[in-house]
Amino acid sequence: MLGQYVPLDLSALDFLQIVIGAMTAAIAVFSALLLLSRDHDARMRALGLALFFLATAVSELDELYMHAGGYALHPWSIALAWPLIVIIGPAILLYVRDMTAAGRPPMTPARLARYAWPVPAGYLIALPFFLRPGEEKLAILAGADMPAMFASAVPAILGVLFLIIALASLMLAFRGLLAHMRSLRNLFANIEDKSLNWVRAVLLVLSAAWIWGAASTLWRLDDQVPQWQGPLASILEMGWVFAFAFFGIRQGEIFPGRTGPAPAEAAKYTRSALDAQRMDRIAARIETAMREQRLYRNPALSLRQLSDTIRVSQNYISQTLNDRLGRNFFDYVNAWRIAEACQRLGQGARVLDVAHETGFNSRSTFNAAFRKHTGTTPSAWRRQPAADWPDGLPRIEASPAE
Repeated sequence: MLGQYVPLDLSALDFLQIVIGAMTAAIAVFSALLLLSRDHDARMRALGLALFFLATAVSELDELYMHAGGYALHPWSIALAWPLIVIIGPAILLYVRDMTAAGRPPMTPARLARYAWPVPAGYLIALPFFLRPGEEKLAILAGADMPAMFASAVPAILGVLFLIIALASLMLAFRGLLAHMRSLRNLFANIEDKSLNWVRAVLLVLSAAWIWGAASTLWRLDDQVPQWQGPLASILEMGWVFAFAFFGIRQGEIFPGRTGPAPAEAAKYTRSALDAQRMDRIAARIETAMREQRLYRNPALSLRQLSDTIRVSQNYISQTLNDRLGRNFFDYVNAWRIAEACQRLGQGARVLDVAHETGFNSRSTFNAAFRKHTGTTPSAWRRQPAADWPDGLPRIEASPAE
């Protein structure tokens, strides 16, 4: 009786692929529901990620349905879900843009349509296929020789459309992440929890997998697909879905309380009213705040907090740092931190204590910043301080941590 609905001649690798696909679908559905159950702001901020999970779940469930014999029993249902899957790439792009926007625009129908248009386009392309008899659909899906007609090319067209849109979306997402990193360095002194490096790593895996998918499409034309390719692809897909779920659900808001645009970059200061003398005065006020108030010791120090302290606009501070001092906010603050760290390490203080007391959240970020500014490691400096003071570091007298 069971054999009428579930094929019983599956190989071990096919069965493994089905199990992995079911696990991936479960992770995706649970993650989407968790994101959509949050408060309105958090839900809208992660809407793109939720759409990614839902589209992934549809993809996996459709494959499970096919393996269970659903296509054979109900040929009318063949490919009904395929156009929905095309939104995976745009959904990732939407998530990256909403997470990296200092002032996230509202999710209007028009804005959503800019990312969801591949879905109706996919259904329009697939319409001739949907209208064919069930026997023809099964034959096309099985790769049988068919008379030349548009309907027989629909599966290949949808596959190419998915790859083009997905890879283009990932390229735009990478560009957005690079711009986001530049923006962070002008706004915050610590950026490890705001950089979205985990997104960049997952997108690299996704890009490789989808390029591999394009190559394997050509491979299938020669009927030379190795048996291990299916389970391996399923394992990779479960891996990136789990990574998006694990890190995406934990990712906090990057710009809490911000509604306006980020301060302009140096190239946009050409019409500013600041002259060299005013920038010198602002630079002096910034240095006084760092030297006397030790603002750099605050791990959460931001451009806005510095602006509130010295009563100078964020744009003017940013312009002074970039144009007059030749540094972004991140590097400027870290130079003060490393300057005090050099003094304290030279007096024999412990590396981890110095890292935390000078404003770093972790030893790894401290080590990276120390090597960047001094060319050596904190431990090596502690053993033997350099005879010459590192270029670019302010002279500072170490004092007990507050």
